[in-house]
Amino acid sequence: MNQNSVKFDIIAHNNRIGEKDLKWRITNNAIKILAGSSNQRAIDRIITGQQQAIDAHHATHGLEANHNAKHKRKRKISEAIEFPLELQPE
Repeated sequence: MNQNSVKFDIIAHNNRIGEKDLKWRITNNAIKILAGSSNQRAIDRIITGQQQAIDAHHATHGLEANHNAKHKRKRKISEAIEFPLELQPE
């Protein structure tokens, strides 16, 4: 899975989920896990190049910098987000 499409899948997931505790911040680590990629430079380029849009998305959903830490020992992002979300019917 490509790192950029993972970002859109996280956005689609957050837009569909009503409960804030089940949403995920778009972070380097989240993209790395979901994309199955260790290409840190590519992930950094995605986040840096789209930082304003990502920040706006986080603000819309009220996702603070430490939000993903709330998931520890409760759920894994790889189990929470199904792919590809944007192709699933409403």
